[in-house]
Amino acid sequence: MTKKIKAIFMLCMALCVAAFAVAFAACDDGNGGDSSATYEGVYTFIIEDEDGNPLANVMVQSCIDTDCRVGTSNAQGVATIAYDEPVEAHVNLLSDGGTGLSFEDFNINKTQFEYTIVMK
Repeated sequence: MTKKIKAIFMLCMALCVAAFAVAFAACDDGNGGDSSATYEGVYTFIIEDEDGNPLANVMVQSCIDTDCRVGTSNAQGVATIAYDEPVEAHVNLLSDGGTGLSFEDFNINKTQFEYTIVMK
């Protein structure tokens, strides 16, 4: 009888662990637990001055090794750069759009898909 109880107990524990693992995997979207941060094919850069005003015609470049892609901000200060999947890349300024402002280079990562760039 003791072996039977032990076997049933072990089976219950295994089922509980499996159920927990399935539930946890369903909650983890690969975005640090933030289900609102889903990848939709682009990284978005909101480019503004120190007062929060959007800056148009600013060109940013995102590079992975020798694969560099460019985005130019529109009138709302938004520039996008598309990738087939989330990436880790280096971002730098190509053109300040005549603002005379700049920003420090930075890296994008695989879990954050929108960045606000404040040019100074």
